[in-house]
Amino acid sequence: MRRALLFSSCAALLVLLTGCDSPPASELDAARQAVDAARAAEAETYAPDEIGKASATVKEAEAEIAVQDDSFALTRSYDQARELLSRATSEAEAATAAAGENKIKVKGQAEAANEAAQAAIENAQGMLRKAPRRGKAARESVAALEADVASAEAMLAGAQQAYDAGKYMDALNQFGAVKRKADGVSSEIEQAIQQRRRR
Repeated sequence: MRRALLFSSCAALLVLLTGCDSPPASELDAARQAVDAARAAEAETYAPDEIGKASATVKEAEAEIAVQDDSFALTRSYDQARELLSRATSEAEAATAAAGENKIKVKGQAEAANEAAQAAIENAQGMLRKAPRRGKAARESVAALEADVASAEAMLAGAQQAYDAGKYMDALNQFGAVKRKADGVSSEIEQAIQQRRRR
């Protein structure tokens, strides 16, 4: 009788223990894979807010899992962690979609910036032909500005390489830098011309 009672008690305890909630390993793997896929889609460049949110939610879920791992077995529950992981997966998938859309937009912006940069260089080259060269100081100034235009042309080539490599955000920023440099040359020459006319 005692053996039967002991066996029943052990069986009941085993049922309770095996019935405890288990960590959401598959859900965690799915969320991490979704975040990795978003990063592979360049979400950190083209959808930084979205991928940041997904990554933060995964970390929150991992912290919740750790809390439950340390809790008493019979009261352990990973429901909140599962909800967080489900949300993280959705957020990561949204980040992947946003990255794709934003990359297309930035590509178009880079193309427009390329045209603007080329036009700025052409304008600077035209202004160089008009630049005052009378006197040693003027000639030295023009030489420095010619070097700036040459530098802008080299920068333009680098920006084009970035664009051709599909690095549209980098290309956009570089094309912008080219335009600013070329515009600076044109502006400086225009000021020199105006000063010469006022003399």
